[in-house]
Amino acid sequence: MLRDEFEGRLWADHHHVFSEQVAALFADTALVFRRLSARLYDAPWERSERKARSN
Repeated sequence: MLRDEFEGRLWADHHHVFSEQVAALFADTALVFRRLSARLYDAPWERSERKARSN
């Protein structure tokens, strides 16, 4: 069996799992940036209103 045939077969067998894992990595990274951005740009006056409403 040639090298290209072997690697092509591995790719054909596992590309879906690999693609899902890469997509999950990007989704988790995006979530981290959204949370950091929300924390960084959170308005202090909105934060105190939320605390007052929850009590």
